[in-house]
Amino acid sequence: MKIHIIKQGETAIEGYKKIELLPGFMLLGLDEVSDNEAEVIFANDILDSLPANVIQQTISQIAGKLRLGGTLTLGGTELRTFAKNVTNQIIPEDQAVETIRNSQSMVNINSLADLVRSIGLDIETTTISGIHCEVKCVRN
Repeated sequence: MKIHIIKQGETAIEGYKKIELLPGFMLLGLDEVSDNEAEVIFANDILDSLPANVIQQTISQIAGKLRLGGTLTLGGTELRTFAKNVTNQIIPEDQAVETIRNSQSMVNINSLADLVRSIGLDIETTTISGIHCEVKCVRN
C-alpha cells in the first residue's frame, strides 16, 4: 500500500491512499491502515501544519504503519534556511510574514533527522530546496 498524507482539501497522488491532516491534528483514514502495512508513505508537506509539541508523536504514529523496508518521506519549512533567507532579504518581508502566519511550526532538518532516527528509522536522504526540506527514511 502507498499512502499520501496531505493537508485538508489538497489532492493526493493518483494510486496512493489519501490521508488528510485535519484541524486538531487528526489524520483522517490512518486508523484504517494496519500497522506494518504501508510500503511507501509520502508526507512531504505536513510538518508546517503541526505544532512542535505533536511532531514526534505524529511521526511515530505514521512510522508505525510502515512495513520493514518501507520508506517515509517527511517535509516542511526548514527553520534555519528560512531565517537566513529573511535576514539576507532573499525572502521579502511580506512573504515571510505570510509563511509564518500559515505555519504552526518550522523544523531544523538535523533535528528532524535525529527525531526520525530516535524512533528507529534509517535516513536515506536529506534535502533542502529553497526553504523546504525533506527527509526520506526507511524502516529496517
